[in-house]
Amino acid sequence: MSSRKEYQTIADRLISSFTSRNNDVHGYWGIGKLYSFSQSVNTNKIVIDLIEKSITPQNNEFIPMIHHFAQKLNDFQQKREPPTSTLSDAKIFISSVKSQNIFTYDSWAPNELKCTIKFRCDTEKTYTKELVVKCRPHDPRRETKSMR
Repeated sequence: MSSRKEYQTIADRLISSFTSRNNDVHGYWGIGKLYSFSQSVNTNKIVIDLIEKSITPQNNEFIPMIHHFAQKLNDFQQKREPPTSTLSDAKIFISSVKSQNIFTYDSWAPNELKCTIKFRCDTEKTYTKELVVKCRPHDPRRETKSMR
């Protein structure tokens, strides 16, 4: 498999997993928690660095989630035979999106977040995958906590 196909596949798998309901932070949906965090610090952009295992703006609550996805990325890379290039940059960008649809049927999740994963290889090639997901702010009174 070519390097481009491999990295595009890894980007697709990671961002799909990141935005899924199975991505949880202390038992609650990670996307809802990230949306609430962005609102609480009054920012429109969150950056997760999977190489440095950090988040900007800083919040230690998300460190286990970041380590989980950094490990997934590492596992995907280890499966590549032979590795033709290595990643010099791997980040997930999360930003609020103004909904284009005024009349939404998803009143339970009226907000949208754009989640973009970007890889850059040591060869300077970049690989990007983007998903827009509907969400609402984290509210433990309305959500069922995962027992995983």
